[in-house]
Amino acid sequence: WCEGGEVAFITQMIAESQQFGRQVKWFTSLV
Repeated sequence: WCEGGEVAFITQMIAESQQFGRQVKWFTSLV
């Protein structure tokens, strides 16, 4: 469960992934 639904979840995931962009090559999401 994520406040704001699927769009908010993906948006949050993108924002968090920017912090690790140099360490991780692939990010995936199953919605």
